[in-house]
Amino acid sequence: MDDVPTADALMLEQIINTISSNPYIVEISRPSLYVQSEGDGTVQLALSVKYALRENVIKDMLSSLPYSALRQDGSLISLQFSRREMAIPQALINRINRGDFRIVPVIRMMDKAGRVRTVILETTEPTWYQRKSSIVRFLTEHQFSPLIAFTASGNSLQVTMETVEINAEYMISLSRQEAVDYTKVLIEFVPESELETVLGKLL
Repeated sequence: MDDVPTADALMLEQIINTISSNPYIVEISRPSLYVQSEGDGTVQLALSVKYALRENVIKDMLSSLPYSALRQDGSLISLQFSRREMAIPQALINRINRGDFRIVPVIRMMDKAGRVRTVILETTEPTWYQRKSSIVRFLTEHQFSPLIAFTASGNSLQVTMETVEINAEYMISLSRQEAVDYTKVLIEFVPESELETVLGKLL
């Protein structure tokens, strides 16, 4: 039987839930168009996106909870919490190991009618690179890396944060008419454990 979680353990779980739901500041630049060839009627659409960790995420983790170890190396901050002292519940450990808090960007590009025309998934998972869609243009990229990560070992729970900016540029080849028709870009952060459900509705 698990020990009864301490108040700190319950607060840790609450903070992890809150942080993982919206940890990033995202800046989307206006897309740029580049003509590939005058003859074939296609263009390259360049979408620039900047990802950064919210400042309050780091402050909340440093000020709210009694961590057992702190390590800072340049832009990298690592906190360690004792599973034994805090009686961190096994259910939380299971969620961490399942990928409930490992979130990645899913980018949707929509036309004037609000229809999703292109979906871009940021992932390192090989199976997604083999997926195809006859409904939308589906692209996989690896320009984004999580700036906050939760891991669990036998005796501790670790939170690693990185205070850097990620500048990604997504290039899409499409017809000029289709490029003009794009009017909206939406970026949603989705837990890895929910990708199949979310993308299954789009692809």
